Amino acid sequence: MHQSKFLYGVPPTLPQPEPVVHLIIVSLNRHKGYTVSVKPIDIEIQEKLNPALYEVNMKIDNLNVTDMFIGDHMNALKEIFTRVLWKNTDYEIYVTFLKSALELGARKPLRPQEGEGVVIRLGSRSMFSTELLELQKEVQPLNKMQPCPRNFKRTSVERFFRDAGFILDWCAFHLVSS
Repeated sequence: MHQSKFLYGVPPTLPQPEPVVHLIIVSLNRHKGYTVSVKPIDIEIQEKLNPALYEVNMKIDNLNVTDMFIGDHMNALKEIFTRVLWKNTDYEIYVTFLKSALELGARKPLRPQEGEGVVIRLGSRSMFSTELLELQKEVQPLNKMQPCPRNFKRTSVERFFRDAGFILDWCAFHLVSS
């Protein structure tokens, strides 16, 4: 049986003599006599030409990091922003940060079938829209709540996220600009 695995992360920040990261992927096939295969891969690092100046930080409670790469989760999330919250942007919206909520100090969910949670930032060079600024004001009172109510669903845009299968932790929602 074949299983997909994902490799994600950030390139080293140390000055490199060449913009290439050398990886060695080691796989173990338990179904064919525990055979091991090794595959070297070189990844060329390129600076983003127009890095994001504005970012939306959010925590999705019901998914794991790997879920974001499976199916259409990433595109569905970006579509909510391009269609509803960050409309008419002249620049692309893309992921600038992605990490497991557990790695950032969140607790493991009580029920194993629930997602561990993922913290994600979407960024763009476009200024925050009026809709995003209004949403920031709407959820601002929640920033003080610890722990955040897991099923809080009184935001004006909650339905768009729920319809796409995302349960957001509105206490973690905030706008970041550089």
